[in-house]
Amino acid sequence: MSDENSGAPAPESAGVLKELPAPKPKTKEELELEAEQKARIRKEIYLRIVGKVTETEANFIIVNESHGFCNALKKYLLKNEHVLFASYKKEFGVDPSLYVNTDGKITALDALVDASDKMHVDLKELNAIVVDALKKAK
Repeated sequence: MSDENSGAPAPESAGVLKELPAPKPKTKEELELEAEQKARIRKEIYLRIVGKVTETEANFIIVNESHGFCNALKKYLLKNEHVLFASYKKEFGVDPSLYVNTDGKITALDALVDASDKMHVDLKELNAIVVDALKKAK
């Protein structure tokens, strides 16, 4: 027989809420893995830096891309006079790995950004040409 008005403290098992400890903050690696997993689910491109990035070298994993994209990106990288070497490796069932080496006048990351920007501009121009051609064909 329990009397709620008796003034006696209620036992912990009687529905008293315990304060939960604050969640542990995620590490940089956990946040990166989470972002990569979201990109895979959404079928979005994601770039993961692998190893140490120096002023002249960087190695990346390009998530959700194929030979076609990597080959085009490599060609745009090699158009830059400061890029000494750019290559990618794509094995079956594994995301491609891209390696960039520069002469030091620009960083490998800057070279990648520059190549991506130029590829984007060219693809927008191609899109405009195709749209115009489709309009004329109708």
